[in-house]
Amino acid sequence: MTTKFIKIRINETTREAFQKKAKAEGVTMTQLIQGWIKDYLDEETGSTQKISESSELWQRIKALEKQVETPTTINQESEQKLQQYIQYVDQRIDTLENVVITPIRKDLDGVKSSWKALFNQIRELDGKVNHFREQLEHFQTKTKQNLAQITQYITQKLKG
Repeated sequence: MTTKFIKIRINETTREAFQKKAKAEGVTMTQLIQGWIKDYLDEETGSTQKISESSELWQRIKALEKQVETPTTINQESEQKLQQYIQYVDQRIDTLENVVITPIRKDLDGVKSSWKALFNQIRELDGKVNHFREQLEHFQTKTKQNLAQITQYITQKLKG
């Protein structure tokens, strides 16, 4: 088969843009034009075949649409099972909240109250310890004074 050339007139800017885009897509200008020519020729010779393929394709698409639109029994069963599972999970969550979370919350509130009471008792005890320390220091001071007086009295009696 011999190769023949086709010449077309095109302005330079359009040619450069066409070449740049073809190169970016990884094809040559010739490959693109040859593909367009082949498609154009196939349209004339294969138009009846394409029409039958198109109508078959449309029928298949419509059948798929019907399947998607019409819920099947499998979908309904799956949906029912999913709803039952959701109810089961909800019941488990309610049970968990009633049996575990609420009692723990109450216990924690009780512990919190106990800690507050204990803290107040410790603060009160700290105040009493400080008061006792002050009284003890006062007692020590008085005792030292009394011992000094007794020692002085005894010393005077012994000298005297």
